Amino acid sequence: MARGVALVVGVAIGATLIALARLCRLPTAALLRGLHELILWCFNLRVHWRGAAGEALAPPGSAPVLFVANHVSYLDVFALGASLDASFTAKSEVAGWPVLGKLATLQDTLFLRRDPRRAREQVAVLRTALRKRSHVLFAEGTSTPGTMVEPFRSSLLAAADEAAIVPLTIAYTHYDGEPMTDAERDRYAWYLPMPFGSHFLHGLGRRAARVEVTVHQPVTLAEFGLTGAGRKACAQHCETVVRGALLNSLGLEREIVPTHYLEATGRG
Repeated sequence: MARGVALVVGVAIGATLIALARLCRLPTAALLRGLHELILWCFNLRVHWRGAAGEALAPPGSAPVLFVANHVSYLDVFALGASLDASFTAKSEVAGWPVLGKLATLQDTLFLRRDPRRAREQVAVLRTALRKRSHVLFAEGTSTPGTMVEPFRSSLLAAADEAAIVPLTIAYTHYDGEPMTDAERDRYAWYLPMPFGSHFLHGLGRRAARVEVTVHQPVTLAEFGLTGAGRKACAQHCETVVRGALLNSLGLEREIVPTHYLEATGRG
């Protein structure tokens, strides 16, 4: 209950301060990261950053890059946003979601409509944004149960023709100090047609959960070729390294695709 109240009050105050800072043309990055840290506290999520070789490290920063990550939950945004000075890309429907839509707007999220006919326009928008600030792209185009990786989409990678691409792996690994069970992970993983409201509320006030974010070696699109085939090869590379780190973080030999996820996506 206390964390729920803190969430409501904190988001209201944070949104007001961010709006005032923008009105006065003041930087908002620190305010946004603080808001994300508050939300992580409300969900009792502990984020641990590590390199691909397993070493602990600070979140990357410097010149703008395109972070390409797997997607488990709306909580991924807070796990990454509390440390990265980066905006996110999201499907256009997210703008209208309660709470999350407002938060996404506050952090300059790029809302892109899923329409192949507008792919060139979307790439141009993201390319322009990358010249100013790093962006996070959830390349699967959907969220998953957290024990698998869906195929990475390649079209938006064309926007990174002048920026490095850094794959990230997000893994929800432990609950209350013990490896997460599938049932516990479903308290954090969220994908349609799960109801959002009850899932969000049930996540508040739980015991501590660990999220591991693995940072992989940066690559450039030029390494694979500035063509459609090159983009697909780059996407495949990112997908492969992200999947490998996910399995390593979870201690799995192979991906687990839950039956209820297959049924939810019409593949069961």
